[in-house]
Amino acid sequence: MKIGIIIPCYNFSHQIEKTFERITNWKNSSSHEVSLCFVDDGSSDQTFEKISQFAKTNEDWVFALKAEKNMGKGHSIKLGFRALENKVEKVLFTDCDLHYGTQIFNRFIDELEEYEIVIADRSWTASSTHQAISRKTSSYVFNRLTGLLTGVIFRDSQAGMKGFQVNSCRSLFKLSKINGFAFDVEILSIALSYRYKIKQIPVKFDKNEDLPQTSSIKLIRDSIKMVFELARINYYARFSFYHSDELEQKVDKEIFKVNYEH
Repeated sequence: MKIGIIIPCYNFSHQIEKTFERITNWKNSSSHEVSLCFVDDGSSDQTFEKISQFAKTNEDWVFALKAEKNMGKGHSIKLGFRALENKVEKVLFTDCDLHYGTQIFNRFIDELEEYEIVIADRSWTASSTHQAISRKTSSYVFNRLTGLLTGVIFRDSQAGMKGFQVNSCRSLFKLSKINGFAFDVEILSIALSYRYKIKQIPVKFDKNEDLPQTSSIKLIRDSIKMVFELARINYYARFSFYHSDELEQKVDKEIFKVNYEH
């Protein structure tokens, strides 16, 4: 099985070597043919230099890309998807710190045999109790707004790990218009409207790794940005910016299968 992994990163040079080591160890123990794509989102430190050097010494399976400027997580993931979509059958993306571990990759890959999209879900457990009250409150408000504005009602749409069947999901990435942190919500919103099969997998932070102490999201500033992005998703959906004849035919076939073949 040909598997692609996208890792967006931004100003992560202080810990990137640890990510190299962990992802290499997983790849060496895997039976899959792995392609890894790091996408630097316009870092101002040495992140791109380090991932470029890592790619040069592992050129048979590692790629390094860089955005011209800081464009957002969604933009980085879409760059990585375009780089890998003709090379792999399934693609995962995960945060650069790999704080869910690497063994969870195997579960995602297995579930993608049946489901078109697989998403991480942190809400099932108390593993996130280390988060500040302000963070929990903002997450609750964000989830409520997400459901109201986009129809995405998953309790955790923002966990930084998701997986896709490439052939099924290529059209979703083409329709995407959001480059920021609400990219995940946009993809799920489009997928739900076209009746994609989506699986949630419970995850928790790897107990063998340090929990993330900082985040690239500045709580107030980026919360406001994300609310505006949700409003944009609502607008695009209302005015048919996400229309796709190809995906409508996919839905029609599923309706026929349910109503007439059973």
